[in-house]
Amino acid sequence: MKTFALLARSPLVKLLAAGLAAASAGCAEHEPEGEDIAEATEEIIGGSAVDVATRRTLGLVDVNPSGCSGSLIAQDWVLTAAHCLDFTTINTFSIPRADGILEPRVGVAMEQVGPADIAIVKLEPLGGGSQWPNVTREMHAGDPEDLVGEDITCYGRGYTGYDTPDGLTGYGEWRTLTREVSSFDAPSGLLITESNNDGTETLAPGDSGGGCFVDGETVAIAERGGWDCTNDTTPDTCKATITKIHWAGWRSTAEFKEYIDHAPLRPGGTATFRPLTLENGWTGHPYSTNDPSAAKIANTVHLRGAIATSGLNQVAFVLPNGFRPSSDVYVPTTLCNATKGRLQITPAGTVIVMTDGGPWSNAQCFTSLEGISFAIDNTGATNLSLANGWSNSPYGTRPAAARVDNGVVRLQGAIANGSSSYPFTLPVGSRPLTTQYIPVDLCNAAKGRLIIYTNGTVDIQAYGSFSDAQCFTSLEGVSFDTGGGYLATWPQNGWTLYGTSAPAVKNVDGIVRFTGAIQTSGANPWAFTLPPEYAPATSVYIPVDLCGSEQGRLHVFPSGQVHVEAPAGAWWAAQCFTSLDGAWFGL
Repeated sequence: MKTFALLARSPLVKLLAAGLAAASAGCAEHEPEGEDIAEATEEIIGGSAVDVATRRTLGLVDVNPSGCSGSLIAQDWVLTAAHCLDFTTINTFSIPRADGILEPRVGVAMEQVGPADIAIVKLEPLGGGSQWPNVTREMHAGDPEDLVGEDITCYGRGYTGYDTPDGLTGYGEWRTLTREVSSFDAPSGLLITESNNDGTETLAPGDSGGGCFVDGETVAIAERGGWDCTNDTTPDTCKATITKIHWAGWRSTAEFKEYIDHAPLRPGGTATFRPLTLENGWTGHPYSTNDPSAAKIANTVHLRGAIATSGLNQVAFVLPNGFRPSSDVYVPTTLCNATKGRLQITPAGTVIVMTDGGPWSNAQCFTSLEGISFAIDNTGATNLSLANGWSNSPYGTRPAAARVDNGVVRLQGAIANGSSSYPFTLPVGSRPLTTQYIPVDLCNAAKGRLIIYTNGTVDIQAYGSFSDAQCFTSLEGVSFDTGGGYLATWPQNGWTLYGTSAPAVKNVDGIVRFTGAIQTSGANPWAFTLPPEYAPATSVYIPVDLCGSEQGRLHVFPSGQVHVEAPAGAWWAAQCFTSLDGAWFGL
């Protein structure tokens, strides 16, 4: 028996070599490995045809250029499979008008939801005279295990039948089927249905992303299935001798219900994160985090996700063209157990993971990419005038500069050799409303921070010797907001304000930014909770500054809980002072 992803693209359907519990099919760089066995776009086999009125009522959407299926969760949002999207080009989504003529809309922001083969897409604004239906649909709240033995109704536009020796046939006709769920495979998140004895009443390639419903709620989308060949020695032979599709796998959406349901409510927009291809034995999404990905917003690259490895090679991945910095950049990150690390990113796009002198096992166990950003080049930036003996561009880096994007001040470059801790003053228009404490990377990945005052004065402080700062101080990744619009999220569990700046969040172009500072005399790490529309799809770990320039991190859960974590023996530093300034994660 063969297993297959339900997608026809460019123009081949990919046959999965792995079994049912294999990793979810990805998109672009994450496309599953396997053999090419069929061409064109395909429909549900068996079932019954879906008319235009039903498509409009249910919000059933054509996804192109992949030839997949999708469904509306709101008038401007589509739910589909992640492997149906090309994150490097334009994707269009079409639904028929009342007269049957398709009305297309372009996707302006696309998100793979966690590491699953699930995606949500924000569509361009409606044009004049649009007949796009206003459909709103929520994800099913129940445990997917409870659906075993129940009927689910699914929709798609894949192959409609078998026609030996040509294999699967039929194209472009939306169909529906209702099948009993025979089992739930927890590792893959798949609800499994079995086909009839003649191989009908099942999904087929091209149905990818099509929705399955129970009582008007979405329970799953079409992801993959398995078919039988009387002779499967080669893909061509298999294609010509298909006898039936044995089982269909529908990816449950229950795991990400809250995230998907609240996506249309987000203030501030969403960002398109492009999946990254890991190398040298590195793997993605350890400890229930996201897969590695990158988004380019204006002139700034933002990273997302987390990685791990059992090997010794420090090179984890290479950024694609257009996402590479003009010089070497060094950005602090958090490793296993909240220890300090950094990424070195070269002009060739090579991303190198380093520790702060601690064991390599800290990086192997866990390396977060959250909260890491850098400018591609000097476009729109103002070079900073250095003082007190500080000089620019040590170790192949670029000069110190500042840029303002959508109210966010971003620093870049690196400096060295100063005689005091005050290297420069930010110009008017690039100064914060409150004093900011933001972690930075020093020599040999040592811990440090910038204190940025409201008059623009910048003070460098080192956790160890000041010589670490004199040797090398990176400004890359330092950012803060100059405007308002933050939503206060009050401390809990014994946490209190540090000073007068309450913890607060703001969505800027799909990036959730934090500000404020907190403290506690207790031991409970749960400091505050984000509203649902600000919560991530997976756990995220973000470096933050603690008392005495110690570095800790925020652990943000999909529930919205925000926990403060410190390295072993350094909880006192979190109790004394935890800065939220400069911390962020991408939705």
